[in-house]
Amino acid sequence: MTLEAFRQTRSRQKRAAIFAAARAMFRRDGFARAAMEEIAREAGVSTATLYRHFPSKAALFEAVAAQSIETLALGEAGGAPLPRLEALASRYAALLCAPDTRGLLRMLIAETGAGGDLSERFYAAVKSQVGEAFAGAVIAAMEAGVVTPHDDPAHLAGQLQGMIEHGTLLRGLILGDEVETLKPPAAIAAEALRTWLARWGAEAAPAR
Repeated sequence: MTLEAFRQTRSRQKRAAIFAAARAMFRRDGFARAAMEEIAREAGVSTATLYRHFPSKAALFEAVAAQSIETLALGEAGGAPLPRLEALASRYAALLCAPDTRGLLRMLIAETGAGGDLSERFYAAVKSQVGEAFAGAVIAAMEAGVVTPHDDPAHLAGQLQGMIEHGTLLRGLILGDEVETLKPPAAIAAEALRTWLARWGAEAAPAR
């Protein structure tokens, strides 16, 4: 390994350590109470190194939140329409039960207005990474004839997402990131999908 490659590797390692320490501290203490000196100490770097990577606490907060937003991706889901919807619903429920996801949401909500355009970026990320995945699956189900045709598939997708969010996210945001849901995430997702299909399944709902 060349000296330059070694330096780049060390820089990436330090940056990763800074992100891990900052994420934990922002979740625990919030933006206002988190101290750059303590973040540097937890990351095992000097304060000068921390400021060399991030010139301010606001810049660090935005970078941590932006990185965390990327974890909202549900991944690709293919196959037959109903198994595709089942897979997306199950992944989404598991994602919303994860302490890191709850911590991210709570962190962004608490700091709305203090973190630049993070709230808008988060909303856009949810719409593109989650909403579009569900809408695409709903459209495929409509085309296959298992879901009633509708002129606004995004609306139908939002209803399914909302039922999953109610059963998984709300409890955690109020009672704590680590609190368990009343039912396993997969069971919440399955129940939400059954309820949704009772309304929008091709044999259950009138065409609109």
